[in-house]
Amino acid sequence: MTDEGGIRRAVELSCSSRRVWSALTEAHELSAWFGAEVELDLRPGGLARFLWPDGTARRAIVEVVVPQRHLVLRWLPFEEAPDGGRRQRRGSRIAFTIEDRGPASRLTIIEEGGASPLHPGDAAGSGRREDRPALHGIVATA
Repeated sequence: MTDEGGIRRAVELSCSSRRVWSALTEAHELSAWFGAEVELDLRPGGLARFLWPDGTARRAIVEVVVPQRHLVLRWLPFEEAPDGGRRQRRGSRIAFTIEDRGPASRLTIIEEGGASPLHPGDAAGSGRREDRPALHGIVATA
């Protein structure tokens, strides 16, 4: 937890910062991690869209991009339902910081301001977080 009640997690990864950056910013790799189809306009002010298999979508605004070092997304405070409606969600800000450690790297993720953007159906069904590969597995496969 952070002082502001957010979530902070740091992981050591046995791959380069370039490889971690790729896992965070290439749509097909981000899709594997989130279990959703991802569209990402990787520039400040760009839009990210995560579409889960049941048709629910969540959007974020790209706030900061420092290649191979830092990525910040702000989740919008709603999700799009499969029927076209919108459901209120807490907005949040998630920051990914990558530290180069020679052949390895450290990834720190800090999320502040609300609930995780994971799909609300994650508690049941094939969209469950534990059914999807961890970032460790994604970066290890390349």
